[in-house]
Amino acid sequence: MRLAEYRGAAIATVNDVVSVSALLSSWNLPHQGFLAYAPPALQSKSSLSPFLPSELIEHKAVYYQEAICNHVAIFPGVKSLVTDLAQNLPLAVASGALRNEIDTILITAGLINYFKAIVSAEDVERGKPEPDIFLKALAALNAQNNDGKPIDPADCVVIEDSKEGIRGARRAGMKCLAVTNSHPAELLTDANAVVKTLETVTLNFVESLCQ
Repeated sequence: MRLAEYRGAAIATVNDVVSVSALLSSWNLPHQGFLAYAPPALQSKSSLSPFLPSELIEHKAVYYQEAICNHVAIFPGVKSLVTDLAQNLPLAVASGALRNEIDTILITAGLINYFKAIVSAEDVERGKPEPDIFLKALAALNAQNNDGKPIDPADCVVIEDSKEGIRGARRAGMKCLAVTNSHPAELLTDANAVVKTLETVTLNFVESLCQ
């Protein structure tokens, strides 16, 4: 789901999962956003052909990090929900973004220490709506579970605002809470519950979705 917005040339989106609760972050930087932050040497070129793919990736990564640090605005309710859940439930991040991009976002938001596991694009071959990234996040949490009883997918809640994310969560056998950041409620009906903002979500509400 969109946990934050990017106030600049590019739009950044976030997808998150609560594995009773695992928050998933996924940020995408459009090509026009990258070009807007490209270095002068790159902007002055009439064609991108002289640049190797590796150079473009390196330039994108550098300016992406700078842009994220300077222009991220976290949506209302996100920080308070994460901090409240982390006191009672194991949290993990699973995202279609690269690991260094995820780390930058979470550090900028002051949330990285609340998560016990992070799964990024490098860790899975198939993205949403496939369930792989959700299941890998859960496996990472279970690997750190010391009480001997693994967390079952049915005891996990995914927070999403995309149709693909909701389908992936349901295919993973998890519950899903949808937020209308990106789509109206009528397009998110496959979720177990739909809210307008995370400001209204509490620990008790999240846990009730698994009962």
